[in-house]
Amino acid sequence: MSKYKKEIMRFNTNFFREINWDGYTATLRTARKEHACAACSEPIVSGEKAYVVVTWNGGLAGKKFPKYVHPEHLEQYWKKLDR
Repeated sequence: MSKYKKEIMRFNTNFFREINWDGYTATLRTARKEHACAACSEPIVSGEKAYVVVTWNGGLAGKKFPKYVHPEHLEQYWKKLDR
């Protein structure tokens, strides 16, 4: 992992509305229905804040099937993607 990626992963995710990282965009949204967290598989309940992660180069699939992640699990999710 490069030094740049390590610096990005050291932030507090509760304060950022949108985060761009290595071909992915995470946008903080309020869930309208229940989803499973992509990092921990626990439910994200309606009305709860969660990051919606889409890929830039995924074509329609990246926008049509985004991943939902708890704000406290965003770094864990990106580490899983970096492998």
